[in-house]
Amino acid sequence: MLALFTVIISFVLTSLVGNRLVQGWQRRNWLAQHTLESAEKNLDELGKIINEILVLGDARYFRTLRVTWYLNSSDTESFCRVKQEYDQAVVNWNDHLNSLKVRLRMYVDYHYTDILEAIQARFCEISTRVDSAIRSRSKQTIPQSSLVELEAKLSAISGQLFNLSRSLLGILLKKQQEAYQGKPILFCKNNLDLFPRWYLFKALFQPPFPMQAVSSTALNFSAPFAFRSQRSWIH
Repeated sequence: MLALFTVIISFVLTSLVGNRLVQGWQRRNWLAQHTLESAEKNLDELGKIINEILVLGDARYFRTLRVTWYLNSSDTESFCRVKQEYDQAVVNWNDHLNSLKVRLRMYVDYHYTDILEAIQARFCEISTRVDSAIRSRSKQTIPQSSLVELEAKLSAISGQLFNLSRSLLGILLKKQQEAYQGKPILFCKNNLDLFPRWYLFKALFQPPFPMQAVSSTALNFSAPFAFRSQRSWIH
């Protein structure tokens, strides 16, 4: 009778409880894998956004700067080639601008969309002046002071593009770290719902403050030096 009871209990534990645990672990692993794959897709998309801003922004900056260098050039053929490259860079940037702004709002924050719009406003201001200079170059020589001013404004835009790309790259690296290493969450009463029950149960038996660290040399055990890394008081 005892052997039969043992067999029945073993069957129940193995088939019911064991299967339940296995299903729970499999579901948890599936959710973790699905979350990681979703995070990787978002990271890839953010990387593409950063690359587009760098490539298209730098192309418009350099092509605009280059066409200003040729405004007073007598080489008409070279000027026409440089102007054609400049026009194409402007078109490429404008074609992707709305897409960049929408994706920045989706994957990062509105703040960076505002920065991109500010860069676009400065690009438009310079392009207006460059286009006006191109139309009048056949009638008069463009003053050197105007060319220097244009170069200075373009350098400022280049700095804005650099700062924007650097900030976005920092966000990308932070998101990568959170995706692969996890995001630290402060254990407090305001976010107990984020922790599993087993963690909450273990927390009942832990002190409400970090353990005190004590260090001493081998010849001075009678008077150790105690310190705390987070609070100034010592027990």
